[in-house]
Amino acid sequence: MKCISPFRYPGGKSKLLSQIMSELKDLENISENFKDVFVGGGSISLEVAETFPDTRIQMNDKDPRIAAFWKVTCSDGVDELIEKIDVDPTWNLFTDTQSMKCTTDLDLAFQGIFLNRTAYNGILSAGPIGGKDQSGKYKIDSHYNIKKLKEKILYCNRLLADRTIVTCEDFRTVLSTSGEKTAIYLDPPYIMKGNGLYGFDMSNQDHHALAAILQGHDNWLLSYDDCALSRNLYASEIISEIPARYCNKNNWCPRKELLITKRNGKRSINKLRVPSIANGVMDILIN
Repeated sequence: MKCISPFRYPGGKSKLLSQIMSELKDLENISENFKDVFVGGGSISLEVAETFPDTRIQMNDKDPRIAAFWKVTCSDGVDELIEKIDVDPTWNLFTDTQSMKCTTDLDLAFQGIFLNRTAYNGILSAGPIGGKDQSGKYKIDSHYNIKKLKEKILYCNRLLADRTIVTCEDFRTVLSTSGEKTAIYLDPPYIMKGNGLYGFDMSNQDHHALAAILQGHDNWLLSYDDCALSRNLYASEIISEIPARYCNKNNWCPRKELLITKRNGKRSINKLRVPSIANGVMDILIN
């Protein structure tokens, strides 16, 4: 069984797994220690876990709902989560869940996965699929297949349990504790269209701070949207282009994603690589 993330994540990298894994495999020690600094939907961590069965993994996300979901999924508490998500999505349950004051990781995990599967584009702060009157083409339960969702979560548990730690920290804290023998993957919020897509956005100052921190680290891979700031911040690193399509208010526009890396302190000034697109063009919803 192929491990597919339970999350419908804005800008998720499931369509780019082939290209990203091709780059990640070149990082040292990935078969031993792997750190996913902005885990989000988790598709990269899951692929690494399947490819390298002995790798110790750290999954981090600043959004406590995302972090709690992965923490519970990796733990013995997964059965409680499976029981809790066995519900029929309704408008009332959606509004109650979105306004719920969570006091436990289990509550946060449920809030995160329920809203992700029932909210527009998987954005936790968005309204429900189909709207309040459920008059749209798709309804609030259109992505809430409880049988498949349970199967995915349980498979994630079998794959990640006993070798994964989950943290809910700022990227500065996570990178400050990264050892030399750790492969690092970073998929920060988009620079141009990231605000509003995620629970915790990054300012331009944050993006500058991330680039400055990575100057002192080797053995990492970074995925970014293609814009002047991302290219300027990482002009001295190895940059690869990935074809993508951005959707804004049902209008599809061709764009590019960037994969940026520095391996073992080695740099190649403005070296551009264009990997294969065996998995097709990445589709990114930004409206």
